[in-house]
Amino acid sequence: MKKGLLLLLLIQFTVAYSQNTSTLFENEESLTFSIKTDIRERIKDRGDNPDYHKAVMSFGTTVSFPLKIKVRGNFRKQMSNCFFPPILLNFDRSNENSGLFTGENKLKLITKCKTDEYVLREYMVYKVYNLISPLSFNARLALVKFLDSDEIKKPYTQLNFLLEDEEKLAKRLNMKEMGEKLIMENRIELHNMATVAVFEYLIGNTDWSVPYRHNIKILEDSIGRAIAIPYDFDHSGLMNASYAKPSEALGILSILQRLYRGLPYDRYVFHSVFENFKSAKKDIYALYENNTELSPKYIKFVVHFLDEFYETISDEKAIEKEFYSEKSQLNVKIKGLKLMASESNQI
Repeated sequence: MKKGLLLLLLIQFTVAYSQNTSTLFENEESLTFSIKTDIRERIKDRGDNPDYHKAVMSFGTTVSFPLKIKVRGNFRKQMSNCFFPPILLNFDRSNENSGLFTGENKLKLITKCKTDEYVLREYMVYKVYNLISPLSFNARLALVKFLDSDEIKKPYTQLNFLLEDEEKLAKRLNMKEMGEKLIMENRIELHNMATVAVFEYLIGNTDWSVPYRHNIKILEDSIGRAIAIPYDFDHSGLMNASYAKPSEALGILSILQRLYRGLPYDRYVFHSVFENFKSAKKDIYALYENNTELSPKYIKFVVHFLDEFYETISDEKAIEKEFYSEKSQLNVKIKGLKLMASESNQI
């Protein structure tokens, strides 16, 4: 990763559901802060129910405050997959001296698994969906220096990104947590769910499930409609991580092989959604083509991968083949890394 991080282009969009904003995510400039903790203790605590550990965050030259952190995640939590797992930052909301983090509750910190570029690649996928829909998570890059409180391990700095707190997301969108435990795709607001499903197809991601709420956040809007918001894209073809692969149950060999896993919506629904994606096309390409921090080879790959998607949604025969065929494997339930056959066609 280059020393001088690119200040990514400020992506502006209107959130139709809210006028509330989060100071932390108001701009795209990368943050720089440090976290001091017992690194060995934190890295080892990767069980099913990891504990919170004490830490101190220092931001700028004058702001320093305590917080709690713990390991989170699924695939990336396993030592065999990632040496440094993602972590959850738990702030004291009553602390008014937390600088830019004042008022925050819990934030996911997506950490470096293999390379800094993988972090940047996944961050970019969030930026793509910001362009597609205002009903999306905010993310912000952060260059984080980790300090060992026991001073056994040397300090090291890595690229990460912060993901918007789920409570703040709901408040920003004037929504609330959906109370129902089991929700199928056909219960989600039509245009929203179709947009999510097509987006997952665009990025080549099959690692999601509405009923299991796997990599999908379900909120309820002011008139009681269920709204789906996707996250966690490291197994997508667009990110193209070396460790990512699809489930054998889906019948595809590579994450670069797209598979639509949504419902077969009416033509008018699909075409309305496709037009939205087409309207954002120029800005989506610009995100990558104007980013000097990504490798030229990867940018070339992304352009080709996006070209394939846009060619598909502009061809009626291709639309019929990709979005209406029975190959979508809706009968495969996905819950993390666990898959099982089901007779349901609503997954």
